[in-house]
Amino acid sequence: MVLLAPQQSLSLGSIRITYLPDGEFSIPPAVLYPQASAEHWSAYAHLIGKDGRLISNVGAHVIQTDAQTLLVDAGVGPRAVNIDELQCSLRGGELLQSLKQAGLSPDDIDAVFYTHLHPDHVGWTGHKVNGKHALTFPRARYMGKRLRLMCLCKQRQAILQATRRW
Repeated sequence: MVLLAPQQSLSLGSIRITYLPDGEFSIPPAVLYPQASAEHWSAYAHLIGKDGRLISNVGAHVIQTDAQTLLVDAGVGPRAVNIDELQCSLRGGELLQSLKQAGLSPDDIDAVFYTHLHPDHVGWTGHKVNGKHALTFPRARYMGKRLRLMCLCKQRQAILQATRRW
């Protein structure tokens, strides 16, 4: 049985970094690494599920200082996706519970930093409240590479619709 990484924290002086699980990703190793043989994967058998697929965590990190709380990426969000042609699956939905277990709420997040804007990194950016779109982290500033964020702002409706499908 594959054991996914649990929520865990590391303190560096007054800075605390916490991994927040959101779900899991599974895919046949040969899809990601077509040149690697089954023999190469024998050393990593502990990462392979009973169905022969590589299993990995998906999630985010929160960095806390005395003055700020920064969320790095926003996980997959409350969704499950199967991509049949790649034989892979992606499941999220645990991030807000992980945040709560860390003693935080969405209102405690001062900033969200996106490493990149793939759907598995922006999933909890927004959600529906009473049928309307709302930010999950309402007090946060949203940061990332300027050009990518400009595209996100200009195309937010298209992105919202696309991420809803994910």
